[in-house]
Formats: sequence, structure tokens, C-alpha cells
Amino acid sequence: MGARGVGESSRFSGKTMPLVAVFVKEKTTPGTVRYREEAGENPTTLRTVYIEKWAVQKYGLGDRIKVTVEPA
Repeated sequence: MGARGVGESSRFSGKTMPLVAVFVKEKTTPGTVRYREEAGENPTTLRTVYIEKWAVQKYGLGDRIKVTVEPA
């Protein structure tokens, strides 16, 4: 499953839809865990995400994660 809603605007709300991507665990290093974006029907957009190992453990992140990006 790749990104969905990339840069799409809703005609009715005037808001941009968030970018949503699913990642799978690819590699563990001494201090981080690297996740690779799953390929889907759309091209990958974020490609790779590194998360500090302590955060992966604290939040119980598993082999698959979902990342949502939206304007702050």
C-alpha cells in the first residue's frame, strides 16, 4: 500500500487531504529502526523512515507502521 491523497484538494472542504503511507520494518541498527514504504498502486513518496530504537520500543511499533503527514 503506497501513499494516498497526495496533494489532493477536496472541492467541498477546501482542505488538503493528508498523505498516508504504510511502511514495513527493513533493518535494525544499533540506535534506529529503518522502515521502507510499501509499494502500492501509487509511486512511493516518503520511501524510508528512520525511528529511534527507544521510541519503537516505547510506543510498541511493530513490523508495519502507518505514517500520516499533514500541514501543521
